[in-house]
Amino acid sequence: MKQLESSLDWREIELEIRELSKTAPEFKFDVIKFCAGISSQVRKLSEVEIEIRRRPMDHHRQKHKKMCAEINSAIKDFSQTHLLHLFTRVD
Repeated sequence: MKQLESSLDWREIELEIRELSKTAPEFKFDVIKFCAGISSQVRKLSEVEIEIRRRPMDHHRQKHKKMCAEINSAIKDFSQTHLLHLFTRVD
């Protein structure tokens, strides 16, 4: 799965995550809920990116890196949970 480096990457990652819901329809509600939660974090990330453009200070860049790492961690955990669900599913 692709890593988030800026808020512009979210759309592509979101589409990839939504593709996961097609492999497990019972997981669709969780995917929608997860994407909504991450979208709000991505909006905050985009605000930090705007601040970096306005005033390029180190603490803004550090905050940006920290937020990207948190979002990427959540995406990784979610995709691993989905994969675990697929392996344990009995059809």
